[in-house]
Amino acid sequence: MQFLNPIWLWSALGIMIPIAIHLWNQQPGKVLEVGSIRFMDPSPSKRSSKLQLTEIWLLLLRCLMIVVLAIFLAKPIWNTQTSQSNQGWVLIPRASMSIAYQTHQQDIDSLLQLGMELHALEPGFPSIELNKDTLLNNSSAAVPNFWALATQLEKDAPAQYQLHLFTPELLKYYRGLQPVLHRTMVWKTYTMPSQVDKQMVKSHQTIRVTVFANSYTADAEYLVAACKAIQSFSGDTILLTKMKTVGQIPQNQDWLFWLSDQPLPKNNAKHSWSYQLGNLQQTPTQMYSSNWSNQESIPLYKYSSSALKAEMIWENGFGQAILEKQGNNHYVMNTRFHPDWNGLVWSHAFPSNMMPFLLGKTSFDPNNLAMDPSQILPEQINQQNTTNNQPISKIQQSLDPLIWTLLMILLMIERAIVFYLSKRKSHG
Repeated sequence: MQFLNPIWLWSALGIMIPIAIHLWNQQPGKVLEVGSIRFMDPSPSKRSSKLQLTEIWLLLLRCLMIVVLAIFLAKPIWNTQTSQSNQGWVLIPRASMSIAYQTHQQDIDSLLQLGMELHALEPGFPSIELNKDTLLNNSSAAVPNFWALATQLEKDAPAQYQLHLFTPELLKYYRGLQPVLHRTMVWKTYTMPSQVDKQMVKSHQTIRVTVFANSYTADAEYLVAACKAIQSFSGDTILLTKMKTVGQIPQNQDWLFWLSDQPLPKNNAKHSWSYQLGNLQQTPTQMYSSNWSNQESIPLYKYSSSALKAEMIWENGFGQAILEKQGNNHYVMNTRFHPDWNGLVWSHAFPSNMMPFLLGKTSFDPNNLAMDPSQILPEQINQQNTTNNQPISKIQQSLDPLIWTLLMILLMIERAIVFYLSKRKSHG
């Protein structure tokens, strides 16, 4: 039992009031006058207290009424624990069910043994069987959005059912804003092989890269950081050289990044990259590329206009070229590797966008990167603790009707006793 307003329990000290009134109303003893006490036999004296309580049961009854009233004002409730039924759903994506089962076999088996149903985490949440569906893998199916499915699940699943979700940790399965769920869901994740892992199995190579930056040293640092990230990810060796003097540029480089306002000199590098020298435009827009699938838009603040007619690799929101390819080995960039010009260098996709140029490999999709489980699990409101066994729920029952009935009974008994005593006194 617990009290919603325990502060009212202090009112139980009001029992001091009837005690004080009872003692105050004690009647003094009567004095009987006699002519002489000569003929009265002496009796042994008995010591008695000055204050003697009479009608003790009436006093206790009134004190009990005050205590019961204090308990009533404190709003007592009775908590009873009951085991919920084992009805619930275990939801797993059909495409990666075998990996989910291998990772969480003990949890899934225990839930199914408790009587829960196995459902596919896909639109409609169809019921499936573990033995028949674990080896299914439909790679051509649309990529689901588990956050959107969780929002729909809390509406479609029966209200009293437990919900246990098992999902992979790949970024591509979680799009849009992270939802806030108003229903408890036990959500567990697992890792799985991705396209990123498959790329790292390929044979490695050595790439020689020279970065010349006499005017844009900060740009060079951003580019060098991207090259190091690509090297760490891919396993390829990128031999980086930073230069500020034209005469020191090494020969036979795979890439020459010319980050300067000076014209690109003749060189024998296999590929070169330079900045466009032209009129500066400061119209805010976005950067786009047909190769940037499922990628967030990159803001573009400043760019140089170009009148060249070349192959357009990147473009802005007005359809103007931001990166152009001239011939087979030269790229002209109409913006800069700097956050004052665009948001490219601060984007998590910057290394992946540069990988096809440096390594000649298809850029990996950042959506295939693994997420931290803490970023996946949605916020849940009114969440209660749940376990894989039978969960225990609390049922709160108000005791107000019972206490109110008891208080009325005590009041009637007290009035009856008072009426009886007063009637007895009136009859002498």
